[in-house]
Amino acid sequence: MRVRQIIIESLKLPLTDYKSFLTVFLLLFLCEVISQVSYSFKIGEYYLLFVFIRSIVSLILIGLSMNIVNHVVFNKSIHLHFKQHFKEGLNEYVLTLFYLLIPLILSLFFIYITGLYSIVVDIREYILQMDIDSAALTVEELSHVLPESMTIDFLHTFQLHSLFTLFLYVLFTSFSFIGRILMFKYGNLKMALDLRNIFIVVRNIGCLRFMKFVLIFTIILIFVVNLLVILGAVFDDVLLSTFFEVFLLFFATNAFYKLYFDNTASNELD
Repeated sequence: MRVRQIIIESLKLPLTDYKSFLTVFLLLFLCEVISQVSYSFKIGEYYLLFVFIRSIVSLILIGLSMNIVNHVVFNKSIHLHFKQHFKEGLNEYVLTLFYLLIPLILSLFFIYITGLYSIVVDIREYILQMDIDSAALTVEELSHVLPESMTIDFLHTFQLHSLFTLFLYVLFTSFSFIGRILMFKYGNLKMALDLRNIFIVVRNIGCLRFMKFVLIFTIILIFVVNLLVILGAVFDDVLLSTFFEVFLLFFATNAFYKLYFDNTASNELD
């Protein structure tokens, strides 16, 4: 199946199975509402108990949502078992956190490689030596106070670091969806967190085909995010963020699943 066909079919999924889409949307929206309500509670003797109960309920709702997505993508039966949903929600939380922390750590490490850290230190020392009240200045005003060469070096290095960080997050977000598919297929979180399995899948898909897919995937996400920013003037932020989360979950999971089984990507894992 061609990449374009995979993308088109995956974009249609929220519409073709709109009942499942709306169900997951309501479940995750309820999670967001519970979190928002919890922030309004004052810290007291029952606060930790409430946070504990909120976490349990949220994980169960997330697990149920994953079960529905599993049904839509893999055509597996939906089960209602709170203990199992809690485990599925916890697995989803760990998987998401794992694939967010890796690019964050690499991005922080890259600060030293690009020289961004040393430039920031030089700017700080310059401000202290010149006795500049940086707290009273905006970023734009501060850029006029600094030497032009220092400002240019900072901007170039910051742009390079930002591009690298964006690339890392896009790449590891893609890896997270491959990991999620492995977790759904084999029911094994450890397999989903093993980067060697991810690299096997990418290698069998083909690096060029995978990167082409990720590029198109990124362009679509940028378009959707910009559209939601425009709609932000009309709709509530929580509503829009939940919609984006559910859209991404359905679209990306199905798209990477189709890409995964469109070739021999799974052969070496079976």
